[in-house]
Amino acid sequence: MSELALVVEDDEDLATIFTEALQKANYQVETIRDGLAAQRRVIQIQRLGCPFSVDLPTFHNLDIFLVNP
Repeated sequence: MSELALVVEDDEDLATIFTEALQKANYQVETIRDGLAAQRRVIQIQRLGCPFSVDLPTFHNLDIFLVNP
């Protein structure tokens, strides 16, 4: 099974570019256009015990969990 990449981007064109590039690099890609939905998905992934890294301009690593969903 390939690694999961979450693309969190509200710009449809950019999301498509990122998604296609990651798919070509053999990632399983989920595209999320809303920050709150992304936060919920990351929490869900964490609860499943899956490792992850968050690299967002306004959130750094675990800071995303400090905001209440």
